[in-house]
Amino acid sequence: ITNTVGNTWTATYAMTAGDTEGAVPFTIDFMNLADNPGAQVTTVTDASSVTFDKTAPTLDFTAPAVDARVNGTQTITYSLDDANASANTQARIGAGAYTNFASGSAISTLAGFGALGQGNFTVDLQHTDQAGNVTTVSRQFYKDTDAPTATTVAFNKTSLNRTDIGDDKFVVTITYSEAMDQTVAPTIAFSNPDPAAVLSAGTTPSDWTSATEYKAYYKIT
Repeated sequence: ITNTVGNTWTATYAMTAGDTEGAVPFTIDFMNLADNPGAQVTTVTDASSVTFDKTAPTLDFTAPAVDARVNGTQTITYSLDDANASANTQARIGAGAYTNFASGSAISTLAGFGALGQGNFTVDLQHTDQAGNVTTVSRQFYKDTDAPTATTVAFNKTSLNRTDIGDDKFVVTITYSEAMDQTVAPTIAFSNPDPAAVLSAGTTPSDWTSATEYKAYYKIT
């Protein structure tokens, strides 16, 4: 306790790891030069308070997945749990500068994304709570802005006749230059003359056989 000036005194206490988190309680006992005690003080006069917080924020990515291929349109979402969270969470690419980043923002809004080449890159998320506790998490992604190509389109038959009538008789196999989104089927259309009169969906479901190959089955009538 230090008498800084006149009737003003300053008390300093250094918190330790063993102290309990939460509002910091205090009491002030005092007396005058005649040893007359004053009424004990347990509250401040400006309605403020001090909270002891030694717990780092809980911060984690929720999307995209680790090593996901992204072209910048995808959004980064994250979860944050902290009783004394600050207003902003920050993010950066690689060793770049941290900037404020709201959950749900597009990856392309991160400084430096446009200058990245094709390949792996790392995004760091960081949150510093009001007490100064810091949590940083990282996730790697793969920048892929090159359009895929269909490297081969193969038909199991080069011509159709009456002997080919039947289910799953005509098969189209498409091979792509890179791993594709297997939740989306390619659109297959035939040029004129329109074969719709003799081709319909086969019994075998058209589907991806691998990340780079799609097979479409047709019934010939």
